[in-house]
Amino acid sequence: MNFIRRMGSGDKEPEVVGTYLVLTAILHLSGLANPPWFAIRGYEWMVLLLIGLAAVLVRRRFLVASSVAMLLAGAGLLAVGSIGGYFLVFECVFGLFLLGSVRMRTVALALLCLAAISLAIATWLVTRNPQEVVLALFMAGFILFTPMLWAENVRTAKELAKAEAQRAEAVQSAADAREDQLVAEHDFSRVQERTALAREMHDVLSARFSSIALLSGALLPAAPQEVRAPLQSIRDESVSGLEDMAAMVRMLHAGGPALQARIEDLPELVAGF
Repeated sequence: MNFIRRMGSGDKEPEVVGTYLVLTAILHLSGLANPPWFAIRGYEWMVLLLIGLAAVLVRRRFLVASSVAMLLAGAGLLAVGSIGGYFLVFECVFGLFLLGSVRMRTVALALLCLAAISLAIATWLVTRNPQEVVLALFMAGFILFTPMLWAENVRTAKELAKAEAQRAEAVQSAADAREDQLVAEHDFSRVQERTALAREMHDVLSARFSSIALLSGALLPAAPQEVRAPLQSIRDESVSGLEDMAAMVRMLHAGGPALQARIEDLPELVAGF
């Protein structure tokens, strides 16, 4: 099933060439062939087949030239009675509608319609039989328009897959942008919280520590000897508290690693301290 899918996708030219080569050889060995228009000897048909298959391999680089080569080689194989010519005609039409531009596909469609009408007219002029004309139109439609429809379906499927991939990429980009926005909002709110905390500590606690330090310092000269040591200790502790609080305020403003850490970083921070 995967092999058939790869063959129908038009992306595996070497597999297509190998398959057509094997099928054509089997058909010739089994004696299954069309009535030839020209008699040839031996395996001279192989030259036309190899030319057409080589054109299949290079159709992505030289689409128009390879399509003409496939068409001529396929017509030549049909003229000498080889059914392998149908394979090359199929790939000629398939490649044009799969890889060609809009203008090229429009021109190819017009040529296919012209070829079908010409075949019907030629059949009528030769046989004068309406049934033969209907059969000729049916064969032309099957041989020429089936690969066109197949190629259009493959092309549409690829365009849908590409559009779906672009949509998924756009959704992922939007999710990434939303995540970046949330991270930025979180960082901003965290900075606001640190700023508010630093302001609160500076405005309230620093005033109280300063008041304690000033009052205790003012009482020291007039204080009795037995209370000077406790007052000095109170003043020293208040001054030390002011220094510690100032360092804490600076850290809150700067935002150190500990303040930027996440919950999963806690073991590392604890180990560092």
